[in-house]
Amino acid sequence: MLSWILSWFLSTPPPKGMRVVRCTGLDLPALQLVLTNAFLVDSRLDSKKLEDSISLLVERKFPRAGARLALRNGKYEFQIPEHFDASTPAVAFTSENYPEPYDSASSRPSLANLQARSSEPFICDRPEIARFLRAPTCPTTGDDCLEPNTPVVHVHVTAFDDLTFVGVSASHAVFDALGTKTFVDAWMRVLSGEPLEDIPGMQWDAEPFADFAAAPVGWVQRGWFHLGFFAQLLFIVHFVWGLVRDPKECVKHVYVPKTFLEAEKKKIMQELKEAGSEEWVGSSDVLVAWWLQNVYRHRTDPTPLHLHIPVNLRDYPIFPTPSGNMELPYINNAVLSIHVEPFAVNTLGSTPLREIALRIRRAIIAYNNDVDGVRNDVGWRIANPGIVPFPCPPGATFSMQSSWRAAQFGKLDFSGTMPVGPVEGRKPKVFLVTSFATGKNMPLRESGAVEFENEDCIWMNEVRGEKDWEAIRRAGSFNWR
Repeated sequence: MLSWILSWFLSTPPPKGMRVVRCTGLDLPALQLVLTNAFLVDSRLDSKKLEDSISLLVERKFPRAGARLALRNGKYEFQIPEHFDASTPAVAFTSENYPEPYDSASSRPSLANLQARSSEPFICDRPEIARFLRAPTCPTTGDDCLEPNTPVVHVHVTAFDDLTFVGVSASHAVFDALGTKTFVDAWMRVLSGEPLEDIPGMQWDAEPFADFAAAPVGWVQRGWFHLGFFAQLLFIVHFVWGLVRDPKECVKHVYVPKTFLEAEKKKIMQELKEAGSEEWVGSSDVLVAWWLQNVYRHRTDPTPLHLHIPVNLRDYPIFPTPSGNMELPYINNAVLSIHVEPFAVNTLGSTPLREIALRIRRAIIAYNNDVDGVRNDVGWRIANPGIVPFPCPPGATFSMQSSWRAAQFGKLDFSGTMPVGPVEGRKPKVFLVTSFATGKNMPLRESGAVEFENEDCIWMNEVRGEKDWEAIRRAGSFNWR
């Protein structure tokens, strides 16, 4: 806190040997959140190969991933070393090795549910595997990341004879989901032996949002609320009261077989066809609609629910490039959210799945068709990095439902990390990607994300209060394991 106060009154030059890029208004909202992306691979991987390759990747192709997060002169920034060496490492890399199968010790959390298959969706507890994915030296808050000479990326690998945990941790200011995909995909290409010159990288000074014009006067990011003092106070009181009533936050995994999801989508499309409608829904619309319909089935109060669906800005034609798209492998945050017209939570359980999915799809189509609105939202967010908008008005609730499906983490190829050449016809397989977060200033309850999919299923991570989960269980809308 003292360093933050002093930074407003003292003009401090950047440290010698450091290049500087300011964090944008898109990076700052989740800066205090330290997110660990967890890759679970069904083989023993070579930790040394992982360490050498990621260090090389950062030094040569993604130097901003080797930055130090800093607060200087009242502004957050990435301080990027001009040179990396033993005293200024590109990443903080730690590893543990167990010369035994994972299940050889009964004290380890069971992963059976995470490897199960079912024809019906189910909910299960998240196993306590954080110790295999973060070293004790890994930062747990944004303030920890501000410690001098702390690399922004921390990688922890725990290898067993039949399983490897790979944890990639950073302040959320460093990566969004598609930024993580860009970085990890490039890492896999280095491991496969592909020449570095063939792998696209990100220049240390890339700033695709630097030239955005400010939004028109009076504009606020659509779907978000710039509340006055008393409205903010009411929002905070409402939120804190919810924490008092249900203080323990719990994360559950939700398994959804693709056959189930496609069958639900097919029913909706058939209903639309029979009604003579030309509208359509995607499988992701149906997935979120199914989740909302069932997770709120037990609620009897008419509280408005504001649904936000994070959207990747990289492919929107809003940039000053020939195509209008971003046109560079950008790892930092490039996400806003699509706001869906509020639902009354006590009506969701009885609303046809088709109607919930259509409301989501219509919101997405309207957002995609309003390029000027997207550009203004970005301009407002970039020009107002210190303003914290609210996701709903006082008395309402909100849910952020992200999707990492476009990242295609299930297709990552770790073959280049095997201790010896892969067995003929046998490649290491990523059987789950998940995440966990620590830190402050980021309410997560009632929100979640699709984090992993393969040819058989989709896995969601959902966060709610412990008492809320028990009420959902009693309502009988889901299978539980």
